[in-house]
Amino acid sequence: MPTSVYFNNYNSTPEQRLYEDLIGEVVTTYGIDAKYIPRETGSTFDLLFGDDPTKKYDSSYPIAVYVQNVDGFQGGDLFSKFGLEIRKQVQFVIPHRAFKRGIPQNLIRPREGDLLWLTNFKNLFEITFVERDNFFYTFGKSGYYGFLVTCELFRYSNENLDVGDPEVDQIDNNHSFVYEYTMNSGGSLTYQINEPVYQGNTFNTATATAFVADWDKPTLKLKLKNVKGSFATSAAIKGLTSNASFILNSANLADNVNDGLDNNELIEFEADGGILDFTESNPFGEP
Repeated sequence: MPTSVYFNNYNSTPEQRLYEDLIGEVVTTYGIDAKYIPRETGSTFDLLFGDDPTKKYDSSYPIAVYVQNVDGFQGGDLFSKFGLEIRKQVQFVIPHRAFKRGIPQNLIRPREGDLLWLTNFKNLFEITFVERDNFFYTFGKSGYYGFLVTCELFRYSNENLDVGDPEVDQIDNNHSFVYEYTMNSGGSLTYQINEPVYQGNTFNTATATAFVADWDKPTLKLKLKNVKGSFATSAAIKGLTSNASFILNSANLADNVNDGLDNNELIEFEADGGILDFTESNPFGEP
């Protein structure tokens, strides 16, 4: 027996619009402020493994999200073939209309791999799954009142973060591989944080490039990240935007200044002390 012809519960456009408005009102009233950070590619996308070897994030957009699981993180601990994996997952509701209004039109939905920065809580999350059928056939409309996005705490792995928000960009400077270069005195101007630097006549023909993580002019210590190529001593390192220029005196490439647990320098010191005789053809023993 079909449903009653006197009630229209599934094809009423006003009811659908009202329901969508109520979802948006709940999110803006009881939600939290966030910034949506879309992923861009810094290299050719790997079609075989479905990954981008050098992800970069260079823009952010304010948006309100609603925390779905308020009791704490989900996911728990997982023993896999790679060891113990701790998954801290959280779910957010993003209204479809708000996403369409606040995010560039080339994005029709939140994407896996994009980031969410929680403004008040100073946490960065990576989207791992987007559920488009969260509001299942409500009032006859399938899925598109809002998105339920599952996120995990972002694990930094040398991505390029330059979204224009100092708090987000500082994550890059605090966790990337950063090497310290000592400059000679007598240079001109001053380097800017996150600006590209290079050696050579122009940036496009440079023999080495990097980005400034920190610059301490009194001590002439220049910390660089995303280093490509090899910076030569007795040559100038130039800032692309600031036009700063200082002659490189020395560099310590054995120590990542952001990692207090690495022991590269200790291993190098012990090796130089004679534990291994590298003058032999096979210093590790018989072949």
